[in-house]
Amino acid sequence: MVQCSLCKNQFDDEAVIKAGEYRVCADCKPLFLQRLREGVNLAGEMNYGGFWIRFVASFVDSLIVVAGGYVLGLLVRLVFGPTSDLIGKPFGIALILLSLLIYWALPIAYATYLVGRFGATLGQMVFGLKVVRSTGEKLSYGRAFGRFLARGVSGIILGIGYIMAGFDSQKRALHDRICDTRVIRT
Repeated sequence: MVQCSLCKNQFDDEAVIKAGEYRVCADCKPLFLQRLREGVNLAGEMNYGGFWIRFVASFVDSLIVVAGGYVLGLLVRLVFGPTSDLIGKPFGIALILLSLLIYWALPIAYATYLVGRFGATLGQMVFGLKVVRSTGEKLSYGRAFGRFLARGVSGIILGIGYIMAGFDSQKRALHDRICDTRVIRT
């Protein structure tokens, strides 16, 4: 009889798979493999991304979003002309409001789609980081959107919500605590 490394139940030696020093039962095999894919070590502990690597990844993301916004702004100016020319024209105010909506929607769509689909933004991917739930599961689009909104709370209180990641044992910022997420190294 051997003990499953995850659920700690006893099984016949033939009923478990062997992965190095670990033994995993058939019921725990999917979770075990998921943990490997998600960057969680075999003992179930996560390798957390620290404050500075997250800061640099966020900076890269900011550059990408600003560049994307600049390109969209150029396209709007090419099609409709400068914003100052829109005032007084039919639908001018509506086009200005549409521009503002795009300005706000771009970072929201960027973070929500990438984290919901791939588990990381492009900046996080560059540095081998991934956002997961505390259980190691992938985030839904709804939770990714909520995490983006919660980042606003981390920043609005003088950035203290972000700085918390430097002092937390699991490297959680305030928005990670609010949304039950972790940033791990893959």
